[in-house]
Order: sequence, then structure tokens, then C-alpha cells
Amino acid sequence: IDTTQLPLTDVEFIFYNLRARSESESIILRYRCENILENGDICGGTINKKFNLLTDIEVTEPLEQLVKITDSISIKMKHQKFEYSDFDEKENPTPEELLYEISKQIEFIAAGDSVFSPDDVSKEEIIDWLGNLTVDQYAKIEEFVLNEPKIHKNIQMTCKKCGTVHDIDVGDLYDFFM
Repeated sequence: IDTTQLPLTDVEFIFYNLRARSESESIILRYRCENILENGDICGGTINKKFNLLTDIEVTEPLEQLVKITDSISIKMKHQKFEYSDFDEKENPTPEELLYEISKQIEFIAAGDSVFSPDDVSKEEIIDWLGNLTVDQYAKIEEFVLNEPKIHKNIQMTCKKCGTVHDIDVGDLYDFFM
């Protein structure tokens, strides 16, 4: 299996299960309380929470992959793949870089009775086409991209030092393995 072609959520799920079965299902999540106290100091208390990788995680439901742009044009989107990209490291990507990343998730474009594969045209043509969509049309694609399925869990943790209740959404691989 070429893991770079699997959806990111599937690979993350495999990592969680490998970790759970090879070492332990339970991990201790550790956070430092950044609450500002009345005297202006940062609390700095350590917050620990036991977490079960097999039972405590949740997977968000994916959106419909067929995004209807107009009455006659739809785009079938693919879920983000587990492949290295320096795109996530960019603080301020250009519009062209954003469109390029979105273009990689297009499986096909259906216009009336015609179906176009991204392999049939150049990346530049797809990026140009995406760039010419209306704001409302682009928002439909953006909604799919921003709501990719993800593994996560929202947990509440209370700092024993200052009593602040923290609402923390965990789920990124870094939350569990770094």
C-alpha cells in the first residue's frame, strides 16, 4: 500500500492503532496552563489527562464529495492525502498556492454530460479555472476543504493550581506523539 495515496485521516487512524497496540492504549496528555493570574503572572500549572487512543477519539463525518458549483457544473473532490507538502508550513500562502493545493484534491469536473479529469488538462488551466469562480462558487469548494474528516476529541481539563477549566481540542498526531 502506498500510504501517500491514502486519506490523511486513515493514516492517522493507523498510527493511533499501531501506538495503542504496540505500547499502550492510554497516554497522558500534558499541558501547561497559560491563564493570567490576578497579579499578572502566568499560572504555569501542569495539567495532566489520561486519554485512551482507541475509545476516546472521534472522527468527524465527511461532507459530500460531489460539490455542486452551478446547476450544470459539479466537482468531485478527493480527501486530502497523506503526502508531504510544505504548504502547511506556509504562514501566508499566495492565492495561486491555495488554488494549487485545492487543484490536487479534484478527482473530476462534471459539466453537463461531459466529465473532465485533472489529468486531461494542465495544472495551470485548472488553477486558472478555479481562480475565475465566483466567491460563492469558490466558498462551496472551500467548505469541503476546511471540513475534511479529522480525528479529534474535545476534552476539558482543570488546572489544579489556579482552577481554570480549559477546553482543548486534541487530535493532531502532534498532540499524541510529541
